Amino acid sequence: MRDTETHMVRFGRSVSLMLVLLLFACGVDSPPVEEVDGDVQAVEIPEPNRYEFGSDFVLTDQDGKPFDTASLRGSAVLLFFGYTHCPDACPTTLSRLNRVYDLLGEEGGDVRTVYVTVDVARDTSRRLKEYLSYYGLPIVGLTGTQEEVDFAAGEYGAYHKVSDEVSEAGPLFDHTLLVYLIDAEGVLRYLFQPGESPEVMAGVIGKVLKERR
Repeated sequence: MRDTETHMVRFGRSVSLMLVLLLFACGVDSPPVEEVDGDVQAVEIPEPNRYEFGSDFVLTDQDGKPFDTASLRGSAVLLFFGYTHCPDACPTTLSRLNRVYDLLGEEGGDVRTVYVTVDVARDTSRRLKEYLSYYGLPIVGLTGTQEEVDFAAGEYGAYHKVSDEVSEAGPLFDHTLLVYLIDAEGVLRYLFQPGESPEVMAGVIGKVLKERR
């Protein structure tokens, strides 16, 4: 872990960058995913970037064990901040990632998904394991103390707070719906918006994977 001063510098950079990005929250309707014909070759694929924020962190996984994201070196990582009681945006994102893996085919074996809950009070390891098992993804669900999750979110400029809205299951959360693409060396390479199609996502991931060859 970095010391407090380094963390604040990195957090400041991330906040500055995120202010120019469109942030979506669970409390509002998500934009529709761009519909294409399922052919990655038929869409224009943006070039990956290299961002100077984001870092490794340690949280508790769905088996109740410490998990260091540095252990994922060698694989591309799709990082997402959400929570299991999210009524729409989070399930939509996870379903979209299923389609991304389908499009990647064998290359999908080199991609891991990391799902960090922002609802630490309700999302225990057991709850995460049960919830994420429905999606059939190669996914790690992470939780921790509020301070630990706030640190992880801060490293990526991910916004989250309790919403004014309440569902039958309890409070809702407003939070960033970006999916962060991290390469095999641990460098943040792309910020996928909620409306980007699985074809575009698979194409960008494919470009990052090919850089290793």
